[in-house]
Amino acid sequence: MVAEQYGRRIAPVPFIEAAAAGHVLAQAGAAELIGGVTDGSILPTIALSPARDGRLRLVPAGAVAEVVVALDGDRLIAVRRQGNQGNQGNQSATRPHVEPSPNFAASPLADWRLDDGDLIELASGPQAVRLYQGGVSLWQLLMAAALGGLRSAALELGVSYVKARKAFGVIIGSFQAIQHRLADVAVAGDGAQLLVYEAAWARDTGQPEAAALASMAFLFGADCAFRTTRECLQFHGGYGFTLEYDIQLYFRRAKAWPLALGDSRREYQRLAELVYPEARDEQENEE
Repeated sequence: MVAEQYGRRIAPVPFIEAAAAGHVLAQAGAAELIGGVTDGSILPTIALSPARDGRLRLVPAGAVAEVVVALDGDRLIAVRRQGNQGNQGNQSATRPHVEPSPNFAASPLADWRLDDGDLIELASGPQAVRLYQGGVSLWQLLMAAALGGLRSAALELGVSYVKARKAFGVIIGSFQAIQHRLADVAVAGDGAQLLVYEAAWARDTGQPEAAALASMAFLFGADCAFRTTRECLQFHGGYGFTLEYDIQLYFRRAKAWPLALGDSRREYQRLAELVYPEARDEQENEE
């Protein structure tokens, strides 16, 4: 529910990544960090891709967080910015700690090097991989919910505009070409919301398909949010892309938020392996 409202307001706060990272820290029993997270003195985040060559690429909230949770090989690690002790010394006032990487959604993405701070090993081996994958799956689920809220708010903007804008002497919302496109995205959005709720239920009740459902909800939610915001932006005509109209804020985030996970084609491939593991095993055996 909170993630949906976060998306509706496109709130400029690192809520989703902090929630996912906090969950992993709690599951890993990182007592020295979780206390600071719960009292608000430490802002954590999670790297959505494992470390490569000692570097974490485009970490969500990486420019403003004090701690990043990541997978390095078969180790689950937390990297804490050197010298940071939460809010002591008014550390929070120094955010962003580094300059964010330029991006379409104006998000505080930034790279981290593993030697940029104090490294704490939280787990190793299969347990480390399991905890990390659970954190990324939670990020997907919450992002799917946020994209659902974003899509819903953008649709309201689009409907409100076509009910007021006139062309050729009539309200443009009376045109069938607009009505049908709005109906299509509305129906798709209802399906996306149901999928998010099913994925949340599966996670809460420990269903074996929970990871696959979270991935489905994320991919379908991202597609629905982008299509909805694109249509509503186009209904605004030449106004849509200008800074004076809020629809461009939703369009930019619908496009950019999901890209934090990387190329969607890789996630579709991973989803296929989750849903059809026997096909993957057969391919590996043939190779």
